[in-house]
Amino acid sequence: MSDQWMALYTAPRSEKKVAARLSDAGYEVYCPVYKSVRQWSDRKKTILVPLFTSYVFVRCEASWIEGLLRIQGVKGFVYWLGKPAIIRDDEIVRIKEFLDEYPNARAQAMTLKVGEKVSIEDGPLKGNVGTVKELRKHRAVLIIEGLGFELVAELHKNKVL
Repeated sequence: MSDQWMALYTAPRSEKKVAARLSDAGYEVYCPVYKSVRQWSDRKKTILVPLFTSYVFVRCEASWIEGLLRIQGVKGFVYWLGKPAIIRDDEIVRIKEFLDEYPNARAQAMTLKVGEKVSIEDGPLKGNVGTVKELRKHRAVLIIEGLGFELVAELHKNKVL
C-alpha cells in the first residue's frame, strides 16, 4: 500500500506543535491554517489559526500508524467505518487552493437542532429521512417514520446530514 493522507486527532490547541513534531520526524504533514486578526490592549496582530480544531493531516503508510501514535500530542486517528479515514490527494489540494484564494476562511461544524429533518448518510438506514428527537454528546436520536411505526434510532452525529 502506498502513502495516503490520513487525519490525526490531536490534543486541544496543539495542532501546530504536533505538525512540527511530525515534520521533524520526517513525515509529510499538512495543518491548514487561516489568518485571524487578534486585538490586544496595546496592538493588533495577525496570527495563523488551525482551520480544523484538533486535526492535522499526515501522509503515511498503514504500517507507520503505531509510530505516529507515539508522537507527543497525537491522540489517535480519525476513523471511518472502523478503519483510519483516508483523505484523497485531490481533497488536500482543494483545501490548499481554497485557503490560497480565501486566507481568512474558517471551518465551522454543522449543528443539528431538535425537530430538524435530516438524511441518514451511512449504514443500513442510509437514504432514509428522520427527525431529530434528542441530541446527546456525540449522538443524535432520530425518529424514522415508515410502515405506520416510529423507529427510533440512535446514530453518531457524523452519519446524518
